[in-house]
Amino acid sequence: MKSDTKLKILAIIKQNDSVRVHDIISQLELNHTGIFRHLLDLQLSGDIYKIGTPPFVRYFLKTNIMEDSKSEVLQNIWRWAQSGDPHAVTGDQLCPTRDVFQARSARLLPVLQKELNEGLSFLLLAVVDEIGNNSYDHNLGNWIDIAGAVLAHDETNRIIILSDRGQGVRKTISKVRANLKNDEDALQVVFTEIISGRAPEQRGNGLKFVKKVIEENNLMLTYFSGSGICEIVNRKMEIKHHTNSIPGMLAVIKY
Repeated sequence: MKSDTKLKILAIIKQNDSVRVHDIISQLELNHTGIFRHLLDLQLSGDIYKIGTPPFVRYFLKTNIMEDSKSEVLQNIWRWAQSGDPHAVTGDQLCPTRDVFQARSARLLPVLQKELNEGLSFLLLAVVDEIGNNSYDHNLGNWIDIAGAVLAHDETNRIIILSDRGQGVRKTISKVRANLKNDEDALQVVFTEIISGRAPEQRGNGLKFVKKVIEENNLMLTYFSGSGICEIVNRKMEIKHHTNSIPGMLAVIKY
């Protein structure tokens, strides 16, 4: 059973979507040591998680990012990723070619620098570019229906969303890993091994670099492809099965 203080902390986080430690301290008028102890207990019990590194740490309730998201932008792109509904995304989100994607990606930097320090802003932009460029590297001429990648930034909910209607991770690496059993195995490979779907080329770090940046800076990544999900939260990666399949990929970065 949770203490009265823990219940109050959960209520504050729920009311504000996310909070920093000083927000909780100012409302409950308790000392830092006690608040940090309660926050650690709530993390260990799986009720909350944190994103960021000091002094830019925010605490969130542990929820299903798709089922519980308040982001209309994310819900629309999820619908597009699943069905290809052309009305679900806007013209300024869909990037038909790589040069359009890179131009729109570059516009993120000054926006991110308002919320994050300069070093992390550049690293986060590099993560966005790595995920987005993969869409063009591995799907050019092989899109299911709609060419290009989607890039969107929901500033209110502090998330960046990327998606494509491509072949999906498993198919793109099947030339070099023909023995993959399922989409979860494919995600395990691309996030932990140096490999390329464009055999015989070995591209280097790729999504391993993405994983490294997300973990080292305590950000959150949810990456869907096929029936697999790779989730990195609290510096831990977990590969899971998902009942709603994404033909290509959809990535959500929370900062």
